[in-house]
Amino acid sequence: LAVTCAAVEPAAAGAVDALLAAAATAPARAVEARASRAELVVSGRVTQVREVPRQPGQPITEHDPHWQEAVVQVHDVHRGPARRGSGPVTIRFAASHDIRWSKAPKFSVGQEGLWMLGDTSAAGAELRAAADVPRDQFLVVDPEDFHPKEHATAVLQHLP
Repeated sequence: LAVTCAAVEPAAAGAVDALLAAAATAPARAVEARASRAELVVSGRVTQVREVPRQPGQPITEHDPHWQEAVVQVHDVHRGPARRGSGPVTIRFAASHDIRWSKAPKFSVGQEGLWMLGDTSAAGAELRAAADVPRDQFLVVDPEDFHPKEHATAVLQHLP
């Protein structure tokens, strides 16, 4: 396969402006899209991390996620049931650095930030079932599920 350039022409000013505007708003659109699927948006601090015990007879696969649970002490509920109030929530996350899970957020004790918890989409429900997440816990595997404390204020501006 070979490509030959027949001509080079400058881009129209309007086209360049449209591309720049789209690139500038892409992160905000990603936050808005994730927040619209979230059941709960909270800020808080990780107080505990523990390994999820493997079910007896469960095979170890090439892309094993090495599930762990983080307990997050909630400081503020930004979106979701107001009656939930502050208190701990438990989230399951993939601790593996395998290519399949490399972009999934990883947590450690003391980490603070903003979590977008729960996924009301069909794909989110499938993944939750596959990860065998208990009803009272949340699954965090999307890079947009967590934003560090330093970025929380900017992220909160884009919540729907």
